[in-house]
Amino acid sequence: MTVNITITGMIPGTTNGCIRENMQIMMIPMRNTQIMIPHGMKTLENDSGENMNDMWGLTARGICEYDDKILLLKVRSRSGHDAGKWEIPGGKVKRKEFFDEALKREFAEETGLEINIDSLYNVIQNDYTACKTNQKVKSIQLIMKVTSLSDEVTISAEHDEYRWFTKDELKELIRNEMLSKAAMKTFNQVNLGGEL
Repeated sequence: MTVNITITGMIPGTTNGCIRENMQIMMIPMRNTQIMIPHGMKTLENDSGENMNDMWGLTARGICEYDDKILLLKVRSRSGHDAGKWEIPGGKVKRKEFFDEALKREFAEETGLEINIDSLYNVIQNDYTACKTNQKVKSIQLIMKVTSLSDEVTISAEHDEYRWFTKDELKELIRNEMLSKAAMKTFNQVNLGGEL
């Protein structure tokens, strides 16, 4: 499987919206897959010379099915954005971390589950404002299909609860806007009547 991702668009605060020459490229391999995205966490600056740390990010998330149900986690009610809404397990890919390692690490941290990564499910851009810094972040989110040999979840302090949802229950969450922004984008782009 080969995944090519191209990011285009204006970068705020840069000359004519162009990316400067010192922008790094980060390769994120996963098994036989290489994903290449711009990554300027340390070297991207705007016209004023300000570092644009954390303006771009890569997130790994996994749609985990078990017994025809999908695992979602409820964002802690004291969190900033998406508080009290259901999200797909996963999180940020660290610098120099393999994509599959990041997804497995995040799943273990958030759910206690060991997973196998099956295939690419969706790629979305999820822009949000960071709670701690109030900074705008553009996040490229790679959503993978994953499997687990168990449905025994142990959630972390980041979440209030977990639940395995049927496809019909998931459709109801979409109708009632009870999913995180990223999960809404992910599931709204596919036909839930067919195979997830």
